Amino acid sequence: MKITTRLKNIEASIEIQSKYTPIVVAIEKNAYYDELPSDEQKSLYCEYIGIDREIFENINLTVLGDLHIILRKIETPTDKELELIIEEVNQKF
Repeated sequence: MKITTRLKNIEASIEIQSKYTPIVVAIEKNAYYDELPSDEQKSLYCEYIGIDREIFENINLTVLGDLHIILRKIETPTDKELELIIEEVNQKF
């Protein structure tokens, strides 16, 4: 691979990482979706997790009744994490 191709790949990776920096910081601070300060950040979070914002909000309003949802990384949950998520949802009912 040529050095210019490698540099372009690195630059693209850095651009993507810096784009989502506010979201990653919010996740690390255990922030909630409805506490994000702007519509742009809410849209960016939905983009980060790979779902349309309107769909994300409608699902959470329907299932949980509000948008007070802790921000999470986009990793497949472990069995224990999945149990905690299910318990959290069940507590809302």
